[in-house]
Amino acid sequence: MLISNIDELREYIPVGRDLDFVSVKPSIRKAERRFILPLLGKDFYRLLVSEYEGNLLSEDHQELVEYIRSASANLTMWYYVQIGDVLIDSSGMYKQRTEQRWVLSESDQKRLQNSFLSDGLDALDDLMNHLEDNISKYSTYSNSKEYLAERRGLVTSAATVQTVFTLFHPRVTFQAMREAIRYHEDGRVAPIMQDYYGILIDKKQDDLNEVDTVALRLARRALIYLASARSMITRTVKFTNEGLKVMAGDDQVSQFENDRIEASAKEFEQSGQIELDALVKHLNKYEPDGYTKPEQVTYTDHGAQSGGIVFF
Repeated sequence: MLISNIDELREYIPVGRDLDFVSVKPSIRKAERRFILPLLGKDFYRLLVSEYEGNLLSEDHQELVEYIRSASANLTMWYYVQIGDVLIDSSGMYKQRTEQRWVLSESDQKRLQNSFLSDGLDALDDLMNHLEDNISKYSTYSNSKEYLAERRGLVTSAATVQTVFTLFHPRVTFQAMREAIRYHEDGRVAPIMQDYYGILIDKKQDDLNEVDTVALRLARRALIYLASARSMITRTVKFTNEGLKVMAGDDQVSQFENDRIEASAKEFEQSGQIELDALVKHLNKYEPDGYTKPEQVTYTDHGAQSGGIVFF
C-alpha cells in the first residue's frame, strides 16, 4: 500500500487522529487494487510500493505517489463510509452510538459517499493526465505490456471518443470502456478491414492519404458507437446530461433509467452499424492495400425438399 498511517491519509482527507487505521486498511487495499494497480500495471505498482517502503522514492516517483494518494484516499473513504463504524463480533453486526455525537442519516451518508467517489474519480483523472504528460519520466510504466497494448488500435484516447460523445471524468470513463472497445475492435471492425486494419493503425498521421483518413474516421466512429452500446448494456457507463459517465459498482438505477439505458444502447448499436456499412462501402470502392473486395454471392432457391431445413 502507498498509504501506511493516519497522518498520510489526513493530508488528503479531513479525518480525526483517533480514527483506527487498522479499520481503514482493508478499504485502502481495495481502492488500490481496484483502481491503481490496473492503471499502473503490476510491475510499476510493485516498484513504487517497494521504493516507498524502503524510503527510496525518487523526486519524480514521490510526485507521482502524491497523485496516487489523492485518488486512493478519496476512494478509500468511499469504500469505508459504506460500513462506517460498523462493528462485527460474536453477537453480530452493529453500530456504536454515543451521546456526544450525531449519527449521520442514511441520506447524509449517501451524499458523503458520493462526494468521496466524485473527488476520487477527479483525482484519478488528474493522475492519468500527469502520467501522460510526464511519460518520459516513468519508463517502467511506458514499457509495460499494459501501456503498450493501449497504444495500438483505432481508439487509444479519451480525446478520440470525445469526437463523438462528451465524457464525464474523461480518462476514467475511457479506461472503463476499454474492454468494450477491444471486444468490438477485435470481433467486428478489424475482421471487416482484413489486413488493411493493421496497415492503417501502424501508419503515422502524416502518412495517411485521403482514403486512409476517411476509413479511419468511419472505423473509429463505428467502434465508438458499438463500444458505448456494450458499455451501457454491461452497466460500465451510463448516458447522462453530462455525457457518458463511468458507473460505480453500487450504482443503482431506476426502471426509467434502465429503460433509457437500453434505448440509448440500441440507438448507438444502430448508429455503429450504419458507420460500419459506410466503411465497407468505402473499402469496396477503393480497395486499399491489404483489403480485397468480397465476391458477391447470389443465393438461388431451387426449392427445398419436403421436410428439409434451410440454414441461413
